[in-house]
Amino acid sequence: MHSCRPMHSPFVLLAILCAVVPALAEPVELPIEGPLAAGKVLVELDDSRVHVLVDPEAEPSLRVVDLVNGEDGHGFALLEESKGTLRLGRPHGDEETAPRLGIDLVVAPSQLLEIAGRNLDVEIETTDTGEDEEEPDTAGDGSVRETPRRALRGARLTVDVGDSSVVVTGGTAIAISATGSRIELEGTGGPLSLDLDGGSVEVRRHVGPVRVRGAAAEFVLEDLGGALRFDLDGGSLVLRGGNGTADGSADGATLAVERWGGSFLVRGEEDHVEARELTEANAKLQVSGARHEVIAEKLAGALFVDLEDGTVSARGVGARLSLRLRDGAEAEVKGVGDGADIRVEEDASAKVEGIARRTSARVNGASLSLDNCRDLQAKVMEGSLAATLRAGKARVTATDSEVELDLAGSSQDHQLSLGGSARARVTMRDPCRVRVTGDVEDEGLLVSGCEVIGPDARKPPPVTRGRLQRRRVVTLDVELGDDASLEVNAAP
Repeated sequence: MHSCRPMHSPFVLLAILCAVVPALAEPVELPIEGPLAAGKVLVELDDSRVHVLVDPEAEPSLRVVDLVNGEDGHGFALLEESKGTLRLGRPHGDEETAPRLGIDLVVAPSQLLEIAGRNLDVEIETTDTGEDEEEPDTAGDGSVRETPRRALRGARLTVDVGDSSVVVTGGTAIAISATGSRIELEGTGGPLSLDLDGGSVEVRRHVGPVRVRGAAAEFVLEDLGGALRFDLDGGSLVLRGGNGTADGSADGATLAVERWGGSFLVRGEEDHVEARELTEANAKLQVSGARHEVIAEKLAGALFVDLEDGTVSARGVGARLSLRLRDGAEAEVKGVGDGADIRVEEDASAKVEGIARRTSARVNGASLSLDNCRDLQAKVMEGSLAATLRAGKARVTATDSEVELDLAGSSQDHQLSLGGSARARVTMRDPCRVRVTGDVEDEGLLVSGCEVIGPDARKPPPVTRGRLQRRRVVTLDVELGDDASLEVNAAP
């Protein structure tokens, strides 16, 4: 072991220590100041302050003082050098011998830095070199390819702290693990890994892939440019601004995404999910799992929900709608800019209004209400369906169910098959005809304002009303089971 001598200045002491000391911690008297030639720096201490400047133009250096007494302090710090790695720590003892430390590091971008401990105040700043930032590696659709895990394991900056404050400005390839801490990052780039147990993180203007894991932690990410992967147990995640693809799992968490130019996909249970102003037309909001509460507004892209129990409320879906609801789940959707694929079962219910294109629906032991839709194809088993068409055809098969169809807005022909004890009420556009397969005298058929014909009747010509107005006769083809009933009325 090489001990420190008062005859040496702190600058010389550090230079000697880094050159000759073996892998054994050495107490060095404060204050300490000198060059920093090690390729890797490990800072392991508690109740202290660490300031780091990453500057490609400056000479790497280290300065350590008593945090409370500054240059007048007379305690010690531990230094250890081995195989190009410098380890810096706080010795055991009373505050006079082992004071809280104030550490200032200037490092080059090529040097690796690891900071660990508790009750730390950490500030890390990377100077602006004036060079253009490297463009992220994209996957061709605007999303940023996820960097392999090995890149995160090889982070330039690694922080592992508890009950601490960490502020990072600039820099690339960062991995942070924290317990009960507050973390702030701004203007960072490259792969970023965040692992929190409690505490909070704010990330602003990061470019590159991000991995997030949290337990009862709060995450706020603003103006992110890159792919996001998350895994949350409780806590919250706010994604505001930026673009990429966000994909992950969450249980018992609150998730909010606003003004996001990409897809947002979440799996899990008992989450509260709010999405507003998703701006990418080719992207989607996708939520799957159980007992979620989903609120969505102004989606330029598609909405996909696969939900057991829970609720869905959506307004303004710009592209396709896909709903899978079961076990009492409820949904209300208004405004769909494309087609819809809807499945409701096991006491679930859905109300959908304003579907621009074809709707496919399956109802099993549940209820579905469709208003202002078109080109409906539906199968109903032991449930209920109510639908209003503004255009297109309706092809509905129902067994042991209740069906109500308002087809007055459509000039196309329609098909209806009723089996078991199904009951249906249909409103048709005038003039109209009902063509029934089976005995048209059956008591289960009641028609008002439409002609009733047999299955072999030919297609009728258009009906002329006045010189210019010609309206074709709308035909409803019906297969009526023995125990089913149908009521058809012509619109007034």
